[in-house]
Amino acid sequence: MRQLSLVDVPTATEVVYYATDMCNIKIGRTTNRRRRGGELKVAMLLTFDGGEMEERRHQRMWAKYRIGTSEWFRAGDDLLLWLATQLLGGERALEARVLQQLVRGLKGRAA
Repeated sequence: MRQLSLVDVPTATEVVYYATDMCNIKIGRTTNRRRRGGELKVAMLLTFDGGEMEERRHQRMWAKYRIGTSEWFRAGDDLLLWLATQLLGGERALEARVLQQLVRGLKGRAA
């Protein structure tokens, strides 16, 4: 599975994305990466090639953290660790910093 930057994704390519509002994680899909990030007011973390089936696969991976029936997931420790390993495996310094801020913010609220 190849990781893509939202900037690198051709406009017509459907991608599955992980994004954060600095509290929770959204796992969704889009063909219009520029519009989607701006509409949601989220920081994009990861994208992968794929459509509906790939989106469902990623959402099933983290079903225990799903918030209701939405595409939003609580930022559980193993989800955050998985995201960190994905980000550290590539050239994703900006996204890794966003994830770091998310983790720090969550720990601050728990204290």
